[in-house]
Amino acid sequence: SAGVSLWALLSLNPVHSAWLGTKLLLLLLYIVLGSLALKRGRTPGMRRWAYAAALVTYGFMLTVARSHNPLGLLQGLV
Repeated sequence: SAGVSLWALLSLNPVHSAWLGTKLLLLLLYIVLGSLALKRGRTPGMRRWAYAAALVTYGFMLTVARSHNPLGLLQGLV
């Protein structure tokens, strides 16, 4: 919600600030994966997979936020 508020308050265009849109989408993915990891996963294996995927998503979200690039850590590879 703070990201959406920032987006609106600063009148940021999603085309010109794609990193912020990417970060917000990653945040939604992180929330879904966290929910699966904590209680919605039906099996212990699914919960472990969701936990690992949530950690990777969080790490990638940090690289996007620090670099202000939607590719984050991957920007050097492309």
